[in-house]
Amino acid sequence: MKTPLLGPVPECKKLCVDIYSNDLQTNNLDPKGCDQCVAGEDDCPCDVQCNRGTERYGGGSLGKRSCGEKNSFPAMPLCLPSQKPPVCEQPQVAHARPLECTGCVADDMENCKCKVECQTGFARMLPSASPVCKSEPADLTAASCEEL
Repeated sequence: MKTPLLGPVPECKKLCVDIYSNDLQTNNLDPKGCDQCVAGEDDCPCDVQCNRGTERYGGGSLGKRSCGEKNSFPAMPLCLPSQKPPVCEQPQVAHARPLECTGCVADDMENCKCKVECQTGFARMLPSASPVCKSEPADLTAASCEEL
């Protein structure tokens, strides 16, 4: 008499909960492959990046991810719209006139052609130099959550 044998039985493991793809408009993330990861497996194809036009400001890191045995991915990165460099104001100099200074963007020395010339009847007392439009770090005011 023959005994029936069942061949190898597949092992079933839980898929990871894809926390990165829940609300793509709000969280500004571009996750790929995170819905294909198996809990506790290292070969997870998940890669998390910020959407185009945004950059990481905090939260979790960018790049390859995997979820552990507890079926949890690392924290989401905080991706916000990229900040545009500030536009410099026209220089205000007594008895002088700015030329080509409108729209100069901070730290863009190549495209800012700003010059300041003395008005007729006035002489330049410093060596000839063009104003420099550059950004500088700003001090942030500390606040508590209760104050906000």
